[in-house]
Parts: sequence; structure tokens; C-alpha cells
Amino acid sequence: MVGKRDIGLLLMAYGGPDRLEDVAPFLADIRHGRPTPDELIREIEGRYMQIGGRSPLLERTEAQLAGIVAILDKMVPGRFRGYIGMRHWTPWIRDAMAAMRGDGIRNAVGLVMAPHFSNLSIGAYQKSVRAAMEGWGERIEIAQVADWHLLPGYLAALENEVRKASELFSREEHVYHIFSAHSLPERIVGAGDPYPVQLKATAAALARRLGLKQGQWEFCFQSAGASGGPWLGPAIEEVLPRLAEAGKKAVLVSAIGFVCDHVEILFDLDIEARGIAAGLGMHFERAGALNDHPALLEGLAGIVTAEARAAGWLE
Repeated sequence: MVGKRDIGLLLMAYGGPDRLEDVAPFLADIRHGRPTPDELIREIEGRYMQIGGRSPLLERTEAQLAGIVAILDKMVPGRFRGYIGMRHWTPWIRDAMAAMRGDGIRNAVGLVMAPHFSNLSIGAYQKSVRAAMEGWGERIEIAQVADWHLLPGYLAALENEVRKASELFSREEHVYHIFSAHSLPERIVGAGDPYPVQLKATAAALARRLGLKQGQWEFCFQSAGASGGPWLGPAIEEVLPRLAEAGKKAVLVSAIGFVCDHVEILFDLDIEARGIAAGLGMHFERAGALNDHPALLEGLAGIVTAEARAAGWLE
């Protein structure tokens, strides 16, 4: 029994391999069981080898959950119990849902650690939550947070990290800012998916906070997948050569679509994009990932309590 801790907080993230041996089954889950070419497995294993042989995402998410629950305990003492569910690796969303059920939780807030809504991202997490309860007699009532792309605490944390990273450049350097996010298949645009619009709104809001003018920043995508069909662009590997040709010598990248250090940041940006920039003679820096930044966690705790109050679970 949970006693007074009667509201669950299900924090969800993508998941990542805990060791190199996990890469193949991890990819198989992402691909819904479709065979993964051996060369793709070797390529992804190689990426993880270069960032320590595993994903740090679970530990980062655990720290985020602990921080949010600690803030919630100050706001509404003893009401929330936290759970972590990953979409493509352990601990699975279905296992987190089962744990909540076993603990007697009947009401919960579902929060995906991704600020921008897409039917292919947050929408898929929401489907996983519903699928986990198929066949249950009494289901847990879930208040699912759709997006938080303009959350003031999120924007403040982004601004803070960009300003810190700006100190890595000399005063003589004219720094050009790139705000990036994970690409998705272009077909989502025709379906009216809000993902690219929300991303551009975040980028514009961050640029305003930083006092950047037109011509000092742009938004682009990164980390496109290996599936067929066009993906959203422009891609950062195309943007960097264009900027170099235009005379830009110093670039600062902020991965606004991600909130944790994991392979898309630690390899795709810190190794791959940095390598492209170095080959072009550019000074490349990256703003730190938000991880458990206090401003971010405070803002997310506020969203959780607002959702719970709107559902009638808190006074």
C-alpha cells in the first residue's frame, strides 16, 4: 500500500542500451522487430563505444525524477510517488505501469521528457501507456502532458546553459548560434503534426531571451534515422559547411529538442558535428544538456501539480 502517496508520476524517456550487447535488441525494438542489417548494428555499436560503451540516459532520467519528486514533496507533501518508464528499453513503460498498479496507484500524471509534441514521439509514448493497460479490469486514470515547449523553466535553463557555453569563446569571436532537434520523417508535416512549428517557437523564444537578432542564429535538425523517405531538414551536417562558406568561424550549438545527455548529443554533436566543424576550420562548442537543471525541474513540477489539480486529485 502507498498510504498517502496516492498519485503516481510516470516519467518517460526513450531508453538506451546499458552495454554494447544490448545494442542489437535495442534496435530491434525501435524497428518493431524488423531485421536490423548487421552493418547498422556495427555502426551503432561503434557510436556507443565512443561515448563509454553505454547510454547514460537512465541515470540522467533517475536524477530528473528524484529532483521533481523532491520539489513536489515541498509543494504538496507526501502526495506523489515516482516511476520511470522507457519506450524502447528497460525499465519498460509497461513495467512501470504494472508497478503503479501493484502499489495501488489509481491516478497518475504521465510526463515525457521531450518538450515538443509529435504523434511519432509523445503520441507514441501515450499509446504505450494505453497499451500497457489492455486487459486490465480497473485502469489507472492518466493525465498525460502533451507538450511543454514554451515552459518558462525550460527556456530559462536553456538560456543559462547557452550563456555559460558562450564564455568558451573569446570576445573577438562573432558567435553564430544553432538550435537543433531530432529530425523526423517529412510525412508528419502533411499530417498536420505540430512538431516543427513548436520547435521553431522554442528557438525563437530562446533567441529573444538571449537578445539575438536575425542573422545571428538559426534552427536545424540532426540525427535523422536510417529508414527510407525524406526527413525534416536542414540537417546540421549541411548547415555547418554553408555557414563556413558564408564566413562564420565560431558556432555554438544548443540541442533544444533534447533534455538529457545521450547518444544524439554525445556522439552526433560532440563527435560527428564537432569533427565536421573542425574540418571546416570552425570553433565549435555545445551548450550543456539540461539534465537535472533546477529551473527545468521546478517548471516540470509545476506542470505536474497543475495537471493533478485539473483532474481533481489535488485541492
